Parts: sequence; structure tokens; C-alpha cells
Amino acid sequence: MKRRGFIQNSLSLGIGGMLTKVNVDKGEKQKPVLRIAHITDVHIEAGNSIPARAAQYLKKALSANNVDFILNGGDAIFDASYENVTREMVTEQWAVWDEFISNTDLEVYSCIGNHDPWWKAPSESDVMYGLDYAAKRLKMPHR
Repeated sequence: MKRRGFIQNSLSLGIGGMLTKVNVDKGEKQKPVLRIAHITDVHIEAGNSIPARAAQYLKKALSANNVDFILNGGDAIFDASYENVTREMVTEQWAVWDEFISNTDLEVYSCIGNHDPWWKAPSESDVMYGLDYAAKRLKMPHR
């Protein structure tokens, strides 16, 4: 399966996984208690029209369902963990993520993925180093 098809299908399946209250006595579906969109491993980066396609998929998925909020399972950006990743590359990837996630007014609750922290910053005291910076970029109140 091509990666594009896999990502599109995964997003659709994640949106489809809604919590529904069922009346056990009558076996009837009732109004959903909570609707959650789950996105994960977006690995967004600039180029190849990736941001526009990702925004299109997100918009399509959210418009088809009355979603209450979004869960982001991590790996929001392409990758800040490689040896040769520079500050400019990390900053650009987070800017692309910010643009992507601004396509919704919904609350987004995130986890930090292994590709989100920049471990190759010049020093551990660098503001962009590690988990704290990734948590800040994902608007997490704390780790």
C-alpha cells in the first residue's frame, strides 16, 4: 500500500472510532456521548504539497463528523531526532505543524512522539532541546 493511501485511510479510521452510548435493553443506538478525532504520526514537513494535503484530509474528516476534540498521538513533525537536523529545520517543521493544526478551532490534546524532540541541540541548556520544547510547541500544559 502506498504511504499516501495508508495515511488517508488511517485518518478516516481514526475519525470513525467514535464513542457511542448504546441502550442495552433495547439494543438501540442513542446520541454519541463523545466524539474524538485521533490523529497520529502526521510527520508533517514543508514540500511536496504535504501541508495542503494534510489540511485537506483534516478538514474533510472533521466536517463529516461532529467531533468534540482532537487527540494527537505524537510524531507531529517530520523528524527532529536525526543527527544532521539543524535549528532552522526544527523551527520550520514546527511552523508547518502550527499552520496545519490552525485549520481547526477544536481543542487539541497531544502526546510527544519520539520524532518531536530535538536532541541534537548545541547543549542541553538550549531552549529548543528535548521534551520541554516539544511540549511547549504542542501546547501541553506540562509533560
